[in-house]
Amino acid sequence: MAACVRSLHALGCNHIYVDAWHNGAAYFQSPTMQRLLGSSGQAEDLLGWAVKAVQDQGLQSSMSVVAWMEYGLVAAPAGTNTPFAMKARALGWTLGEANGFEWLDAGNTQVRNFLCALLGDVRRNYPTIAAVQLDDHFAMPTALPGASVQVMTAAAEAVSANVSSSPGPPVTLAPATLEFARTQLNVDWAAWLRQNLFPVFTPQIYRLTSAEFASELDYTNATLGGLSRVVAGVRATGNPETTWQQLLPMLKLCEAYGVGQVVWDVRAPLTVYPAQFREVWGRQ
Repeated sequence: MAACVRSLHALGCNHIYVDAWHNGAAYFQSPTMQRLLGSSGQAEDLLGWAVKAVQDQGLQSSMSVVAWMEYGLVAAPAGTNTPFAMKARALGWTLGEANGFEWLDAGNTQVRNFLCALLGDVRRNYPTIAAVQLDDHFAMPTALPGASVQVMTAAAEAVSANVSSSPGPPVTLAPATLEFARTQLNVDWAAWLRQNLFPVFTPQIYRLTSAEFASELDYTNATLGGLSRVVAGVRATGNPETTWQQLLPMLKLCEAYGVGQVVWDVRAPLTVYPAQFREVWGRQ
């Protein structure tokens, strides 16, 4: 972790997103998970490692850590039996499978309280981080029974109210793109932005071509009436990887709009395009 932080800082990266809630385990110190599952719910403290690496190297003024709560309202990948998924089923917290995952019930008050408690653990125990981020798994796919925009909005309002009632880092959201999020995941984040439920939105504009990326970013700008609270999620690695010829115009468009970029994932700047990212990030 220390080597990763040092290398990213040298390239000009100023935020790192650490996957802290994944597959029914907390990769941070979580009393909530320890009470629910004991040691099986508490994984290695990756978030703490990242915070320590930044502090030990004296980089607090130029690099921030974000706790990425990847699994959000996901209990487990479909068809798997993790301790958390089995516990959630026993408690009546799950709704069923969709989009390759088993989902928690966003309309269940106990589920909402559990998620707020997880977020609270991070915010209390890691007060120096920049934010806690939910992503496109904070959702309720349309295939699930009882799924609706109203239910997901109520869940978002519950998270926002919980955050506003206690001190700590903000909770941000990295949703799917506007139309897909609203029509397929019941996440109307354009409305959530107007309601000020989250201070920052990082839509996952994961496109292989710069033309597709530009079309979606332009649409987002037009729909929201500006991008003042938006950071663009950019896809760099995957199968296939985004070519640099397509990726560079995406980064330049973000610069032109004056918005930051969150790059998926860390392999892109560290191993795939290190020289290229150093040039781009070094001038920002």
